[in-house]
Amino acid sequence: MEPIEGIILGPLAGPLSAFMGSFIARLIKPDEYWMFGVIAEPIGVLFAGLLAEGKWKHSIAAYSMMLAAYFMHPFGRMLPLWTILDVLLALILIYPVSKNRHENL
Repeated sequence: MEPIEGIILGPLAGPLSAFMGSFIARLIKPDEYWMFGVIAEPIGVLFAGLLAEGKWKHSIAAYSMMLAAYFMHPFGRMLPLWTILDVLLALILIYPVSKNRHENL
């Protein structure tokens, strides 16, 4: 749902609505894994909205920082590379897909 929220609402209203929705949901039904909704969902919506507007550099920077943090952690260096192939593929495809999308509009 995050990509759809980001594309429809954009990079400003999308993350705000995602944050409010996940915050209210955690107030109604508390969860021990609250951070995965309250923090991660608005960030996903933000970058989906930025990509929809053609601002791919922000997404490249975010993916690069997250991958750097992953590999700096001891578990990130121990786990096999195939566990994050989807993230690496997304990082590689951000620019070509964003550029191709805006050329076809």
